[in-house]
Amino acid sequence: MPTPLDSLAITAEIVADTRADECAYMASQWITTCHESHLDCQRPPLSLLPTRVIDVGSDYQRECPKLLECGGQTGSYIALSHCWGSGRHFTTETSNISERMKGMTWGSLPKTFQDAISITRKLKIRYLWIDSLCILQDDSADWDKELSKMSDIYKNSYLTIAV
Repeated sequence: MPTPLDSLAITAEIVADTRADECAYMASQWITTCHESHLDCQRPPLSLLPTRVIDVGSDYQRECPKLLECGGQTGSYIALSHCWGSGRHFTTETSNISERMKGMTWGSLPKTFQDAISITRKLKIRYLWIDSLCILQDDSADWDKELSKMSDIYKNSYLTIAV
């Protein structure tokens, strides 16, 4: 019996450097095949955006990523599922949300976030959702509200990057 992975047959050599444009192109082709061929993967091109997302800009403009309050807007976004690890975390809190909305310098972002922003830009998706940045980490009411939406956030994303 064929599996969904059978339709992802490799037709070109895999590039070792995942930052290469060829990798983003190959991933884009696989995603298109998935969305067009698999009933479980078919979703509307635009969905309700989460409460907050990171506006990553475009691969060409390279502006500083910034936190955006969505207010019921629709669009496509990528979600990042990652292990926080130990030590100090790069988060959004009530004390720094206005700074996050003005922009985050590239060098201040953890490497995992930089990589997620890069692939989001290369796949020509404008928005990225990262829990530690899009949920106010010191506001229990915001945490509870956003936690209740988390399964929909992952389900409605264009793609979820799991690290």
